[in-house]
Amino acid sequence: MKLLKSVLIISTILIILFLSFKIVYITSNERVPATVTMPNTTIASSTSFPNVSDIGNLSATIEASYIVFKGDDGKIYAKNGDTGQIVASSNDLGVVLNTINSIEPDYKGLSVYIKPGQYEMFTGVRIARSGFALIGAGTWDASTSWEIGNCQQCYFGALILLRNDNVTYFDVGFQDVNRPMRLYMAGFGAVASSSGITWTQHQNSIFLYMRNWMRHTTLERIFIRNVGRGIKHEVTHSGFTGMQDVYIYKVAVEVPYYTGLELRGGGYNLRVVDFYTGWNKNTGTSVIYVEGFTDVWIDRLWILGLNIPYDQTATGVTINGCKKVFVRDTIIRGVSSNWALRILSSSNVLVDGAFINLDGGDVPNLIMVESSSNVMLRNIYGIYTQTPIHISRSQLFMNNVRLLNKNTGIEYKSENSGIVTIPAGQTRVTVTHYLFGAPSKVLVTPLGNAKVWVENITSKSFDIVMDKAINENLNVSWYADLQT
Repeated sequence: MKLLKSVLIISTILIILFLSFKIVYITSNERVPATVTMPNTTIASSTSFPNVSDIGNLSATIEASYIVFKGDDGKIYAKNGDTGQIVASSNDLGVVLNTINSIEPDYKGLSVYIKPGQYEMFTGVRIARSGFALIGAGTWDASTSWEIGNCQQCYFGALILLRNDNVTYFDVGFQDVNRPMRLYMAGFGAVASSSGITWTQHQNSIFLYMRNWMRHTTLERIFIRNVGRGIKHEVTHSGFTGMQDVYIYKVAVEVPYYTGLELRGGGYNLRVVDFYTGWNKNTGTSVIYVEGFTDVWIDRLWILGLNIPYDQTATGVTINGCKKVFVRDTIIRGVSSNWALRILSSSNVLVDGAFINLDGGDVPNLIMVESSSNVMLRNIYGIYTQTPIHISRSQLFMNNVRLLNKNTGIEYKSENSGIVTIPAGQTRVTVTHYLFGAPSKVLVTPLGNAKVWVENITSKSFDIVMDKAINENLNVSWYADLQT
């Protein structure tokens, strides 16, 4: 009997202790007080990637290895997504992310969710692992003047404040081994700012630098502003694999000093959809540069204000050494830029649908095609001041391309037609065709009883000649197009 009572008492005590622990655990708040004591770092058990139904939906369920948030003391904290244990704290988001990255072995995937708020970042993060996901609570695009003056905390999204120039903020990918890394980043903004949320122009910072073999990489709903370079990739070792299956969707890189998107490492299956960039500050660079890719799809590209107002050596888009490229529905608003579009050493390229500099400004040269084969330009309209199209050692086809010389008011086309009159008693007339170069095909049809043909075809004109003079005017219908 005494033994039974002892067992009941011990059991009751254990139940009370267990319930007390559960209540404390359930009611604990994730906003850590300023007096928190940091526990020892431990390896988290969760390596699952986020389950996000909609990055822009705050009610979406987030499952992440670690959750980053701001404490009541203003510090940045990270907690284990499974246990709730605090694993890092700092005033620098870079320190917090580096600490998280050091916890898990590199063969495991790692996912981090950043709650709404503003996070200062002073140092860069170096990540080389099989997979990494960084998910923000919502894309911060820009503060209005009202928000800056009245409510700096009222925007719901996750905003990273990049405090230092000369920093590569996210450096991902394996360096000395040809091993694939998978990257997913979405749902946040990042702005170069020396203090507060006031923009500061960086020259040498890079927001995202990807090296070597990047596989199944997705970047979406990210806003980046005032960095030296926005997104860059390159291969650091000869023979290493580049990018494979890369998807960039609804990303903006505004006011980069050099490039918004610079992919030099090559690869295949690149998709860039709804990409916005422009207002770059430096000379001699392409705002978007893609090199060495096979299967490239660029859809709904908007480049705003090239190189304002420094000089005329910036370029909008450069496609170099690529195969099977499709560029569709592009708007390039340029002021003081060099070339709007360059296609170099590439093959099987289709550019379909582009408006270039329709709202004014000075884009001296529009389109350059060099050492390329089977290039098709279709449904393009633009305004220029010097050279509409430069073609060198290339096979170029055009359809419905119309480019207006801003200085002369003359519109040049890929094909043109009209009716010209050979006066009575004359045997020839010169036709100014207003094509981009000498036409490869000219068709003439007399609107009367006469025999006519074409002579002296040049980049500006051609002659229509008839076999003998007649005593009345002869109208001749003509058509010319430019294929090279």
